[in-house]
Amino acid sequence: MPAQPPSIAPAWWWRVLRSALSTLLLGYLIIAVLLWAMQERMIFIPTVGEAETTPDRWGLPFERHRLQTSDGESIDVWWMPHHKTGPVILFCHGNAGNLGHRIDTFRALSMQGWSVVSFDYRGYGTSSGRPSEHGLYLDAQRVWEFLVEDMGISAERIVLHGRSLGGGVAAYLAEQHQAAGLILESTFTSLPDVAAGLYPFLPVRLLARHHFPTVKRLPQIDMPLLVIHGKGDRSIPFHHGEALYAAAAEPKFFQALEGDHNAGFIYEADVWIGAIADFVHAVTQSENTP
Repeated sequence: MPAQPPSIAPAWWWRVLRSALSTLLLGYLIIAVLLWAMQERMIFIPTVGEAETTPDRWGLPFERHRLQTSDGESIDVWWMPHHKTGPVILFCHGNAGNLGHRIDTFRALSMQGWSVVSFDYRGYGTSSGRPSEHGLYLDAQRVWEFLVEDMGISAERIVLHGRSLGGGVAAYLAEQHQAAGLILESTFTSLPDVAAGLYPFLPVRLLARHHFPTVKRLPQIDMPLLVIHGKGDRSIPFHHGEALYAAAAEPKFFQALEGDHNAGFIYEADVWIGAIADFVHAVTQSENTP
């Protein structure tokens, strides 16, 4: 019987390839684990502490309130009252900074003769706690109760206005309560949809712990909708705004702006406030002038 040839060790290139594949797989797993573990830091970027400025320094009527949420957190609420029977804008801000970074927005809305209320989410500004999707919903719910129950304001006067991440919060409120209208400005269809565009090579939908499913809420929301979105938005691309508009029932309105995520409402301020003023006037039957 002929002797068997000696076994041949794997070629060097196979060992290199196997080592490279193992390294890539390990790196992929590390990135996925980091994304899962650190998503709160990536989503919520608060500026903690007192705001650098307040509305009264800019000539706006201003009251500051501390409200306790249903789970015991204390949130900072800014109330800028105007006409006692006029529209009230409940503004939910984006994922970064704090209330002090939205003074220009508050001024623009207040100059229309509308009352404005806004709040720092838990973990932002001087509000207690740590931010989370569920926590932000509880914060917004408490502000709604502040307006309707504590202040005695009719829901028919309240327009919900959310910018960026705040649009997901405002959409939650709109699903829970019947307000006069809903404004979604620079808002995503959902957080996993945004993440999938940024990290197409990762299973972000499986890793996501915070969803803010704005687009899924819209078919259940029975109120007029205004979608505002920048054509050049690189943070939340324009197609998110188009998808939100498509998912909603009539009556609905769409206003495109030039510019990036945090530029359109600044560089096209007249178009931006004009669209909002027309919408607020239509849904509250209020005067369209200050």
